[in-house]
This record gives sequence, C-alpha cells and structure tokens, in this order.
Amino acid sequence: MGHDSGDIVLQVVAARLGGDEFALLLADDKGQWHPDPRRLARRAEEQLSLPIQVKGRLVKVGCSVGVATAVPGDKPQDLLNRADEAMYQVKGAQRKGR
Repeated sequence: MGHDSGDIVLQVVAARLGGDEFALLLADDKGQWHPDPRRLARRAEEQLSLPIQVKGRLVKVGCSVGVATAVPGDKPQDLLNRADEAMYQVKGAQRKGR
C-alpha cells in the first residue's frame, strides 16, 4: 500500500526506534517497573494485531515482542541489545508455529 500507508500505521502504533522496531520503557512515575512485563508484552501483541483503518481499508499488522529487564550497570544500548535478541527469539518461534 506504499510508504505513506506505512507511516499511518506507525503513527497509530507508537514512536519507532528505526525501521519497524519500537521500544516500550515500563516504569511508573516513581521509577518502579511494571510487575509483569511479559503479560504486558502479550497485551501489546494482542492490541497490535487489531485491524487498523488506513486509507479506507482495514489492514492487519503483527508484531514480535521481546522482553528484557535492566540490571545495575546496564547502558541503554545493553538493554536494547538484549530486547532485540529476545524479539528475534520470539520471531523465530512464531515462524516455527509455536
């Protein structure tokens, strides 16, 4: 459907890191992390699988969500690298039909 349609989908979904990759940073206003990030990841997957209206057509997108937790001493890139690795593990499992 073209790049402009893809841009509409990206605007509906979230802010992106690059390409078609996004990050969710889960902390409340006190810096406390979400108690169940995997549950929240499943919910994000469910919501992102809902049809999106683009140029008068319903389109369906999918996603693969990897979860990583920050540990003391992490640099932001360390956390992103682990999340990226987790996402590719999920993506591989989805391709195998798991």
